[in-house]
Amino acid sequence: KQEMFLSSQETADITLFGGGAGSGKTLMGVLDFLQYVEDPAFRGVITRRTTPQLVGPGGPQQKCDELFKKLYPTVRWQEKKSKFIFPSGAEVFLRHFEHETNKDDFQG
Repeated sequence: KQEMFLSSQETADITLFGGGAGSGKTLMGVLDFLQYVEDPAFRGVITRRTTPQLVGPGGPQQKCDELFKKLYPTVRWQEKKSKFIFPSGAEVFLRHFEHETNKDDFQG
């Protein structure tokens, strides 16, 4: 399933990937971003319903930190803006989407 997800980007604009806890959904999403982080204009977003789901143990922030720093030792985590900044200038944001009004946070 993970291989199908990664190869789907060749033919699809949007890919949906589901499964239970531990099936690799977050890891696949993080890996997918790596193909774009050399582009200084790239802006990626990883969302979860709540902030603790983003930054808690085993969450996306921890997975990103481990993987990004292995490949890009100078990648920076900017806590105040909840984003990773790559040497190229590319950015990957971690955002919660707990309330319907949070939809406005994704405009611009």
